[in-house]
Amino acid sequence: MFYLAGSNQRDIKQLNRNVVMKLLFTSPLLSRSDLTRLTGLTAMTITNIVSELMDAGLVVEYKESNPKEPSGVGRRPVLLELAPKSPVLCGVYISRHRFSMIISDLKARQLFWEEQAYPETLTVEWLYQKLMDSYRRLEQRCLTSQRRILCVGIVSIGPVDTQQGIILNPPNFQGLRDLPVCRWMEEIAGVDAYLLSDSSACALAESLYGKGAGIDNFLYVYIHEGIGAGMVLGGELYQGIHGYSPELGHTTIDFHGPLCPCGSRGCLELYADERKTVQKAAGASTRDIQSFADVMAGAQEGDQACAAAAREFVTYLGYALRNALNLYEFSTVILGYETIDGAYILESLLAEDLGAYLRGYGGRRAEFIHTKFLRGAPLTGAIALGASKVFTGSLPMLK
Repeated sequence: MFYLAGSNQRDIKQLNRNVVMKLLFTSPLLSRSDLTRLTGLTAMTITNIVSELMDAGLVVEYKESNPKEPSGVGRRPVLLELAPKSPVLCGVYISRHRFSMIISDLKARQLFWEEQAYPETLTVEWLYQKLMDSYRRLEQRCLTSQRRILCVGIVSIGPVDTQQGIILNPPNFQGLRDLPVCRWMEEIAGVDAYLLSDSSACALAESLYGKGAGIDNFLYVYIHEGIGAGMVLGGELYQGIHGYSPELGHTTIDFHGPLCPCGSRGCLELYADERKTVQKAAGASTRDIQSFADVMAGAQEGDQACAAAAREFVTYLGYALRNALNLYEFSTVILGYETIDGAYILESLLAEDLGAYLRGYGGRRAEFIHTKFLRGAPLTGAIALGASKVFTGSLPMLK
């Protein structure tokens, strides 16, 4: 596994501290000697940084017995844990049908959570007021538990302008557009707010806290009311000039295909469509098929109608992934989609569909794996967005 390496030079003390915090807050329990080994910093430097973090109320020594050390004679390394009253992060996920708000610590462990479904007619005024109400309730719970909120990470359906903090013009969002959600939350919370699209946020969640941790380059494919993507390149989330996420679903796979609402023809989403997949499986299967997850479960269990629908979906998705893999040569593709009981059939079908092609074209390989977070990926991404500001020093924790 790859980790950022620090330096012992005085002029990059802040960088060293950021590296140590990222390791401590995204890894299992670590000792000072673990940090020395992983960062390449001297033991004295690690001791000084850990002392600073402890003095600031961010880190404490873990009091239980060390599970990594066998019993016997000798002093065991002391493990370090996030302090129980350390600052926390607020995450907001604005989807097409509801918004969710969460309070988590820097290890992305959920403390408090709320969700609010939209009314039949959604207005800007309703959304602003309900966001304020939810934040006030969660803020009070943080105050009661003596936890300070550092910032607000906002994740939304796209397109979004991350530079301006604005949700632009999402389709099927009751006509709402140009919502300055970062300004809203900064007014409500009195702390900085940051915005990211849902698919990019999922990729960031995997990079910091999930199956993408330690992987320098990977593609995240988010299959939820369309097909979005997020890319991690060189260990960093790729966002483009304006912060738009990669729109894998709007790459053309048929130049003579039907017109897409985006203005192009033959877009992937017109063919690899969750609703159409459900309809095809339901029309031919004896199973009760109500959702995309039902189709995946049926395919995993050998239902022929579900398997045929899943294979058709993968065939279309594979066309777009071929292009992505040819452009960037990702060795890892992480998929996020609705499923139940570990029915990760898309991964195995893609490995089968694309494996032979990649091996025949330069002997390349790609691993297709399922997300760690399932339905919680966007909210975890909202927390990861705030945490990333801490780990890069954009949001200083210490003077």
